[in-house]
Amino acid sequence: MSFIEIEYREKQKPFAMTALQSHDYYEIYCLMEGDRQVFFENCMFTLSKGAICVIPPFRMHKMEGGPYKRINLYISPDLLDTYENAFLKECSERVAFVLDEKEERLFFSLIESFAKELGSETNSNEKYLLSLTRVLICILKKSKLVSIPTVTVEQTKKDDNGLILQIIDYINAHLEQNICLDDISERFFISKNTLCKKFRSVMRCSVVEYILGARQARAKNLLVTTDLSMDEIAERCGYSSANYFSLIFKKNVGISPLNYRKKK
Repeated sequence: MSFIEIEYREKQKPFAMTALQSHDYYEIYCLMEGDRQVFFENCMFTLSKGAICVIPPFRMHKMEGGPYKRINLYISPDLLDTYENAFLKECSERVAFVLDEKEERLFFSLIESFAKELGSETNSNEKYLLSLTRVLICILKKSKLVSIPTVTVEQTKKDDNGLILQIIDYINAHLEQNICLDDISERFFISKNTLCKKFRSVMRCSVVEYILGARQARAKNLLVTTDLSMDEIAERCGYSSANYFSLIFKKNVGISPLNYRKKK
């Protein structure tokens, strides 16, 4: 199902996402004021005023921090051509970046004017938003994108963030297996109690909640981008059977895996 939307949000107090998210569309996150601490798939970093982050479909992420103002542009891949999809994917591989002063002014003034003009009428202005998206992609394409430093698994330090990134990397690499807290605590030489406390402190969710979210994101991706059977998808996502996979998927998403595939 095609989807495009622009969203303006301003918070005067510290705000954190209540749970990790993943979705089936691109999110172009534009920070106009404030600072945000970000987790994106397997890295952590800080966004400051003027930063842009392109989050592709089916990637786990969360953001938190103090007061801020931002504009998000959401667009599903089917509304974009091959070139545009490839470029947004390239942008997402940079994780986050800033523009030079001239291009930043142009980019942010354009997206802010659209956000204020369209407001709550976003859904009735798809053609205008699509035109905006294409103009913004052109601006990014001709700009020098300066990547924002990130902490990744490869660069990890011996602190809680580094440890949790290593654990997440391990979980993502073994989603098809029956991962349990005992396995993780033994591999990383920490008690289950310490593991659970450190993980929740950094990620604002439990280890089990993260595993379920990661499996759901992988399942959605496989349903949309492949012709794999339900048995094959269940196996690749760590479910014991297609029936159990369908039961959990419907409970969390609201529709069955087959209906989700048909709608997309």
